[in-house]
Amino acid sequence: MGFENDARLNIELLEELHQQREAGKKVYLATNQEHVRAAYLIEVLGLGRHCDGMYYSAALGSRKPDRAFFEQVAALAGLQSDQLLLVDDTPANVVAARACGWNAIEWRKGSSLSAALTEIEI
Repeated sequence: MGFENDARLNIELLEELHQQREAGKKVYLATNQEHVRAAYLIEVLGLGRHCDGMYYSAALGSRKPDRAFFEQVAALAGLQSDQLLLVDDTPANVVAARACGWNAIEWRKGSSLSAALTEIEI
């Protein structure tokens, strides 16, 4: 399909997410993708094994950083905004999530989810 060259998984983050899931937390992928690429991420790259589901822009009809994206995800998840955490490498998405009442972490090279979570209580 041609997605191989732009698909790089962060194994350390996946391990930290696995630990969160083992502790009883739900982990979802919230991404700006079209249908074919979303399927590739879940099925071919195997992200379906690492998360409890996916919310993606083509299915929602809105994209991060649009407010509608975050509102739709919160409604579909059945959670209050302050119960949600976005981990994203795009600063505008982090700002938008926070503006919608979400907790949000800007992911950078060398980031640690467990370290960031000590600063946030969800």
